[in-house]
Amino acid sequence: MSMGIGGSCKKSVEDETTVLYEYSVYNLNDPNLRAAINSYDGTIKIEKSALINPVIHKKLKRQPNGKKRMIEKRIPVNVPIDNLIAEHKVEITNCSRCWLKTPEEYDVIAVRLCDIIFREYQITGILPEKASYHI
Repeated sequence: MSMGIGGSCKKSVEDETTVLYEYSVYNLNDPNLRAAINSYDGTIKIEKSALINPVIHKKLKRQPNGKKRMIEKRIPVNVPIDNLIAEHKVEITNCSRCWLKTPEEYDVIAVRLCDIIFREYQITGILPEKASYHI
């Protein structure tokens, strides 16, 4: 069963050096925060130099027809989001309805959305157009 909280983001601007996402959070348990689902007023700015590539494992695998084929597997690595924020490679501007913050005063849902964006980049090799996080 869902707790009724979460957030989503969508890519708004991308150039050679940075990517800008707009994000929103919601809390279905609070009547004042229910309408916040579609108000994308927070921003997540990511420098492309901060994107961390996954570990790539290559191995030969025997196919059912007896031939061997090289298979490439992308293994995502943990991304230290807090270090990237401290180095100003990831910048978060909290949305107007932010209701839960980290000790550094960043929106918890925005930090989790950053983690999802980085993981999706490591799995597919491209930055996602949208990402969401629902609890």
